Amino acid sequence: MSHRFDESKVVDESVVERIFALSEMFPEPVRKTASAAWDVTKKGTSFAFKYGGQLTWILTTSALVLFLIPQYEQDQEQQMAQSQSSRMQSRQMLTTPVDGPGAPPPAPK
Repeated sequence: MSHRFDESKVVDESVVERIFALSEMFPEPVRKTASAAWDVTKKGTSFAFKYGGQLTWILTTSALVLFLIPQYEQDQEQQMAQSQSSRMQSRQMLTTPVDGPGAPPPAPK
C-alpha cells in the first residue's frame, strides 16, 4: 500500500485567498473581537515605544545633570585640594632645615 502525494490535485492559492478562506471559518463576532484585540495591542505597543523612549531620554538627561556633573565638580575640587596640599608640603620641605639623624654635623666654632 503506497501513499503517494498527487501534485495534480493541489490547487494553487495565493496567501490572500488562504487568509480569506480561513476568515470564513470563524463567525463574525469572533473576527471582530480578534480584530479589536489586535488594534488594542498595536496601539498599546506603539504608545509604549513612543513614550518609553521619551521617558528614557528624560531620565538619562536628568541623571547627567543632577548626579554626574556635580560629582565631576566635586572630584575636581578634591584634586585641587590635593594639589595645593602637595605644593604646601614641598614648600615646607624646601624651607625647613633638617635636624634629624641624617643631617650634617654642625660646623665647628
